[in-house]
Amino acid sequence: MAVKILRRTGWMGSLLSLNIKIDDEKITALRFDEKKEIDIPNDDMEMRVAQFGSSSNRITVDDGDTVMIRTPIVSHVLMYSFFLFLILSFIFSITLFSNPWIFITVAVILLMLEFITDQYRLEVIDKAEWKQNSAS
Repeated sequence: MAVKILRRTGWMGSLLSLNIKIDDEKITALRFDEKKEIDIPNDDMEMRVAQFGSSSNRITVDDGDTVMIRTPIVSHVLMYSFFLFLILSFIFSITLFSNPWIFITVAVILLMLEFITDQYRLEVIDKAEWKQNSAS
């Protein structure tokens, strides 16, 4: 029994591999823009991915399923917000952020939101979408 997995996460997390977990046991890792076929022992196995503190939703996979790993728009918004906050805080540090507790509080809140939300989204897709995404 096998499941096909395709990683299309864009630049988010592209430097590190994603750990593929079946029933909370690490099976393999998937690099940036990589596709793999993994064997599963039986049907109705629970799959998720994790990477350095971030995780994904959990889905149930069966033999022959094709799974796409994507990055939700919320993850992009949070990441851009965090980088924008850091850049603006350093540019305007003299006038806006004279109190370091404001900076620390906002930074911690943004980082907590990053870890609370699912950074990756798993979806079972059909064979036609697999072939289309494999070709591109």
